[in-house]
Amino acid sequence: MSGIGGYGYWYLKTLLEECDPGTFVLVGAVDPRPEGSALFATLRQAGVPVHDTLEHFFAAGGSADLVVISSPIHHHVPQAIAALAHGAHVLCDKPLGAAVAEADDLIAARNASDRWVSIGYQWSFSPGIRLLKADLLDGRWGRPLRAATLCLWPRDFAYYARNEWAGRMRAPDGRPILDSPLNNAMAHFIHNLLYLLGPESERSAEPAAVTADTARAYGIETADTIGVRVETAHGAGILFLGSHASAAEHPPVFRIECEKGVITHDGGLAPIRGTATDGTEILYPSPEESHQFAKLFRALEWAGGDSPGGIGVHGTHAGAGAESGIEVICPPEAARAQTVVVERAAASMPEAVAVPEDRINRAEDGSRLWIAGLDSAFCDCYRSGRLPSELEAGSGLEWARAGERID
Repeated sequence: MSGIGGYGYWYLKTLLEECDPGTFVLVGAVDPRPEGSALFATLRQAGVPVHDTLEHFFAAGGSADLVVISSPIHHHVPQAIAALAHGAHVLCDKPLGAAVAEADDLIAARNASDRWVSIGYQWSFSPGIRLLKADLLDGRWGRPLRAATLCLWPRDFAYYARNEWAGRMRAPDGRPILDSPLNNAMAHFIHNLLYLLGPESERSAEPAAVTADTARAYGIETADTIGVRVETAHGAGILFLGSHASAAEHPPVFRIECEKGVITHDGGLAPIRGTATDGTEILYPSPEESHQFAKLFRALEWAGGDSPGGIGVHGTHAGAGAESGIEVICPPEAARAQTVVVERAAASMPEAVAVPEDRINRAEDGSRLWIAGLDSAFCDCYRSGRLPSELEAGSGLEWARAGERID
């Protein structure tokens, strides 16, 4: 397990508490500051070796069938490639990384091995999303025309102070991080639409052009508030809207308009609802109904030689790892499109707009900031398919502006 603090804590907790201990042996953990994990004492008591880097684990003679990576974004690809080089399969949490060149390096390393790599976008493992994708591929909904997704998740000052890379463009050694809602907490939701609109079961729609509209209320290098328009090579347009500086929380929702109907998910446990042009409905399970660590359960099955089962519709195999007969869900090829969008969005708008001070409010307890008028304006954008900078005067977001369209 690489990374046992932060989100990695939940991976480790799930492994120790919800997975059959007779089916795996935890041979090591990697974290430069393991004492920060509430499970560090548990690992020590169990005699699990803990190393500060993955390279040190292997150099000390360690080996593993599976490496689970939940480290900071800029470590994902280097650690995944190191794991492949030492004969391990890889489950890497989202996002794949922050650079398209890194994504391609990972695909090449995977192809040169006889191992598989899966990227942990949990919605892609859920029955509802996989059944919907199968119907989209079968033509039940006709050609997708346009899609949009919205999420407002307020975050506080502590969120950006929790580590040395939150809100950063690059690591000290120059490696890209591009931490933002688009490439961290809400990466799931742009990936989800790219994935659903992809031309094959484990491919995503290829971005053809990206226009970003980014802003920041917090004093960070990147953006806490983002609108992105993606034109895809397959014809459908995608709109992403997300902010960590909203007044209230709005769960992730999405809408896909197709030739033969409209598909919507209104958040939470509400089903995905497909309404055909003749008024008939098809309901798919909410992606939130699924265990968020189905990705871990599947990876343990695959690494143990079991066929992936119990999730409804399976993906096709990809890469050299396919020789084992494993059908890998969300391989790097599927996750790469999100990385393309993130990289191109950064090129579209290299510096986020600083929200005017008179539009920034502070919570009563002083813990966080929120942008006046943002919640209703972003909901308007979602309904109308516009970027924040495209709203008419009086929206409250007159300070917003769009970046360059990057082909």
